[in-house]
Amino acid sequence: MPAVPITDFAATAEGAAFYRAYDRVLEKWPADVTSTDLDSEYGTTRVNSCGPDGAPPVVLLPGGGATSTVWFRNVAAIAARHRVHAIDLIGDAGRSIADGTPIKSTSTLLSWLTTVVDGVGANPSD
Repeated sequence: MPAVPITDFAATAEGAAFYRAYDRVLEKWPADVTSTDLDSEYGTTRVNSCGPDGAPPVVLLPGGGATSTVWFRNVAAIAARHRVHAIDLIGDAGRSIADGTPIKSTSTLLSWLTTVVDGVGANPSD
């Protein structure tokens, strides 16, 4: 069986099952969670955010092979005092789609992350 391009994954039975499981875990998050897709030169990055608007931001990254939903047991406590932005790593599991410039170095990884952090308004230098 030929490999399915990552951009076509959602159209497969496996992709549909994965995203149903993703959504079930996201349902364990606080009710005010919003999902945003941020476009950049690297592709589209999914960010799940919750907590009070205007509260100090916290950016959560999952470990390799996990998605942003992995924070479901901790996010409510963090979001009580912070605006939480949990990111699906581009090129890894989750709803981010790496269909742009490949991330092949620490420099491009940091450029992608800076773009995302800026996109959610969580850059500490702002």
